[in-house]
Amino acid sequence: MGRTTWRMPPGRRRLAVLAATALVVLVSLGCQRGGTYPQKPITLIMPLAAGSAPDVNFRILAEEAKKTLGQEVVVVNRPGGGGSVGVSEVLQAKPDGYTLGMAAVAMVTLQPTIQDFPYKGPQDVLPIMQVLEAPISMSVLNESRWKTMQELVEEAKSKPETIRVGMAERFSVLHVELERLQELSGAKLTIVPFGAGEQIPALLGGTVDAAVSQPTVILPHVQAGKARMLGIFGEERLEGLESHTFKEQGYDITQIPYEFLIAPKGTPPEIVQKLHDSFQGALESARFKEQAEKTKIRVKYLSGDELAKKLEADAQVYADVARKLNWRQ
Repeated sequence: MGRTTWRMPPGRRRLAVLAATALVVLVSLGCQRGGTYPQKPITLIMPLAAGSAPDVNFRILAEEAKKTLGQEVVVVNRPGGGGSVGVSEVLQAKPDGYTLGMAAVAMVTLQPTIQDFPYKGPQDVLPIMQVLEAPISMSVLNESRWKTMQELVEEAKSKPETIRVGMAERFSVLHVELERLQELSGAKLTIVPFGAGEQIPALLGGTVDAAVSQPTVILPHVQAGKARMLGIFGEERLEGLESHTFKEQGYDITQIPYEFLIAPKGTPPEIVQKLHDSFQGALESARFKEQAEKTKIRVKYLSGDELAKKLEADAQVYADVARKLNWRQ
């Protein structure tokens, strides 16, 4: 007796095919919308050199964030162009949540007004969150003849351009503050640009007479008695240090850099939210708070929306600075 082969009626076959297709579509949409995100390691582009203060800080954040993301956050250094090389790479990446980056205010607001970059300003950036503020100090060697900021300023007025002041990249907030100091005080300095963090070895080696930097990189030398801070740019003194602000010394210079996380525009909101939540948790971790205390940076969270408004406002300020100083190249 022959075996009877059962066949699904044509109507049911069509329904089964439609159901399977719908399931594939739903799974695909779920993946696209971040339902199972992240499924592989995430790259965090650092637009500054390895070992720089931001590099150290954001590596700690990346290690803490992976605890909730469930995937490695791999920091990749892309220095160059005052940060524009790394920022450009982030903004041109696929907006799938697997590439994000660190940026500082001047990289997004000031530098695009001076040079032609693939991005034009904050409007081309998707901010995830602000992470920190980084005060700036002006420091000299402990053996320096200048015991106060006023003494340095007076000599820079009587002997124009004889005092060499090292800083990091040109067209940074540090550069803006030095120009502002000259404008307010009448001092004439010789400003010497270096790469991030390289101004401190130049100070220690005698290549420059003073240096402006984040406290992170000068602090070990201050604590070792090799250097001292003449002044702090910004509104607040550095906690636990013998330091005075420039404002206290008669120079109203209060802008300071701030650093944040960005993603390519078009990254799905669900993915941005997950990144935000994981990095906000990392920001509040005991390890990062300990790093902030040790290096005198200030944890300063802002949401992506708050940060976007802040960047737009600062872009106007720095565009005016660039025009006034004729920095357009």
